Amino acid sequence: MNGYDGWLSIEHEDVLMSRIEGVRRSVALLKAVAPVERADFAPSQSNCSGANHV
Repeated sequence: MNGYDGWLSIEHEDVLMSRIEGVRRSVALLKAVAPVERADFAPSQSNCSGANHV
């Protein structure tokens, strides 16, 4: 994942699957859904100060 250098923990408790298969499937799923490009979102510079307006 772009910009993330920390640890990732996978919890596998499926007794019907080997530990190795569980890790392989978990990694494959994460690779398929994790973003790879840096976000291009930029917060707008509106007049809202974050306070609750009525």
